[in-house]
Amino acid sequence: MNIDSTVIRRLRELHRKSLAEMASMVGVSESHLFRIEAGQRSITDAFRHRFIAVLDLTPDKLRRLLAMYEDTRIT
Repeated sequence: MNIDSTVIRRLRELHRKSLAEMASMVGVSESHLFRIEAGQRSITDAFRHRFIAVLDLTPDKLRRLLAMYEDTRIT
């Protein structure tokens, strides 16, 4: 699954979680998650696996969630 900084931010927003809430869920600091979302920090495999596990993501679920994000986005 392609989990990059943009996907992480979009999924956090879609789940209506603050930086602090999502950071706590995946076991990192709020500033660490902010830097990941801003592209200032690389995403480790360990972080990616925790993020996938916390959100119970599958490739199909990820596709559906990102489509939902696009459908509900205000431009």
